[in-house]
Amino acid sequence: MIKWSSKSFLMNRWVHTVFLLMVVVALASVLMAQQKQPARGATPVKQCGGISAEPCPRGEYCDITALNACEGADLQGVCVAVPKSCLVPDMKQVCGCDGKTYGNDCVRQQAQVQKAHDGECKAAVKTCGGITAEPCSRGEYCDITALRSCEGADLQGVCKSIPSNCLVPDTKEVCGCDGKTYGNDCIRLQSQVQKAYDGKCTR
Repeated sequence: MIKWSSKSFLMNRWVHTVFLLMVVVALASVLMAQQKQPARGATPVKQCGGISAEPCPRGEYCDITALNACEGADLQGVCVAVPKSCLVPDMKQVCGCDGKTYGNDCVRQQAQVQKAHDGECKAAVKTCGGITAEPCSRGEYCDITALRSCEGADLQGVCKSIPSNCLVPDTKEVCGCDGKTYGNDCIRLQSQVQKAYDGKCTR
């Protein structure tokens, strides 16, 4: 009969524990390595842009993934394949950094334009008037937005399209700076007259 001393028992237990720890560490290393590797058949993501301005391969373009992609400089993105066709039934419009609305994100990527935000692009408000007397484009006029626009000088306003017709059912009268009462604000805009106040002229 073999007699085990307490010292031998402790030594064997220590060796066994160390062996188990080594096995656990080895298994953990294998699992971590597998997680870092891309799935079989998946294309690895290639970083682009940034300070080093890393280019993309032929047939791809750098799609900036950061927020406010239109405003930043040296932003990093990922290389995305330029779609050859956009036949998918996707009707989610997106706004590009070029100010154009694209039917879906595929069409935007096909045009190789960065995305400003989801949804339709909102028309930028153009200011006019003021000390510099900024003009409006053809078909627009400068509508002064300040209070008492009839009395001030060098007041700033916003460019508004001159309505081609006023068929909307709006019966809210407004008073123009020319002292005339207009049936609604559309008719006033059509006449290119500044607004004095809402309602019928009292003078």
